[in-house]
Amino acid sequence: MGPMFPLFAADFHLNDTQLSFLTGACFLALGFANFIIVPWSKTFGRRLASLTFCLLGITSCIWQALATSYTSMLAARVINGIATATSETLMGYFLGLFIGTIISGNIAQRYGWRSFFWLSLALTCFNFITLMLCFPETHFRRYSTSENSEPRTTISSDQSIKQQDPKNLAESSILNAPPYNFSPSGVGYANFAFVVGGLIGLATAGPLSDWVAVRATKRNNGIREAEMRLPALIPYFFITVVGIVVGGVAYDRLWDWLVILVVGYGVCVTAVPTIAIAYAVDCYKPVSGDIMVVATVIKKYLWFCHELLGYADGSTKRLFAACHGGMGVDGWTAGAGPSVLFLWKESA
Repeated sequence: MGPMFPLFAADFHLNDTQLSFLTGACFLALGFANFIIVPWSKTFGRRLASLTFCLLGITSCIWQALATSYTSMLAARVINGIATATSETLMGYFLGLFIGTIISGNIAQRYGWRSFFWLSLALTCFNFITLMLCFPETHFRRYSTSENSEPRTTISSDQSIKQQDPKNLAESSILNAPPYNFSPSGVGYANFAFVVGGLIGLATAGPLSDWVAVRATKRNNGIREAEMRLPALIPYFFITVVGIVVGGVAYDRLWDWLVILVVGYGVCVTAVPTIAIAYAVDCYKPVSGDIMVVATVIKKYLWFCHELLGYADGSTKRLFAACHGGMGVDGWTAGAGPSVLFLWKESA
């Protein structure tokens, strides 16, 4: 949505606060809808839940494409958030999150913003057909005769890539304005930085955390503990902090856009959450789905608050500072904090 903000503002005569609600309302609905989706999927099955909410997504795409007022678009965004909430807890859409923002600006600039939602409709219909034909029911009781003491491959869920969302809120307001003067398509292409950083994080975080856990297990006479993967968070924590600080300062002081994209956007946005979520699931396997729900709701609520704080005085710089401040807290909570506690435990 971020790259298309100037077009929405022109058509519906919106200010920055109203634009922020187009994503903020969707975020809130996406988070809290999982309180319905997870019990639904446990009761009626994941296949039925996925198909039902995919149909709702088709409806929301049509509604967004045909919206003629801000109120109608806002309502459609809420429905879209509810419909796409399955991506948070039932299945992960990795590249779609990034590529959607890349192509939206270019399509909207060339053919109008409504064309993007018609494209989304076609892709959602295709998704519904593939779910109908290729997605079997996966919710059933599994029995295991033995528990492997070796670490499992680190989970890479949709939870691990959402650091991109707060930055996406600010990018259009900042990059469209002087001295950058990016077009909507240019703002969309800026999201390639997230793709590169995200792929690097996913490609390295899992193998590194598993390697660290395997070594710790061997030193512990073959006894594995979930906390053994936490030291792998340390290098990614420092990388994330550098990206947050440099990105925030670059926006505030209007540094070159390459610094913003390469360092501010291109950090390994997937690494810390990937390891943290895997650790949480290792600790609480029977309630792993509930962990995803709680993480999603808290995350989306905090980002909505970031938006309100950022646009409260009409300052896009304040928005970016709020987003980066929130991500800094998230980075400490999920990264350095657990790692320090683990090292303290080992030395005690």
